[in-house]
Amino acid sequence: MGAGLFQSWDREYNPRAGRYI
Repeated sequence: MGAGLFQSWDREYNPRAGRYI
């Protein structure tokens, strides 16, 4: 995850990754 609208989702569930593509 971590693409566009999934920024928030990825950030919430993967604070360690915090990847924004």
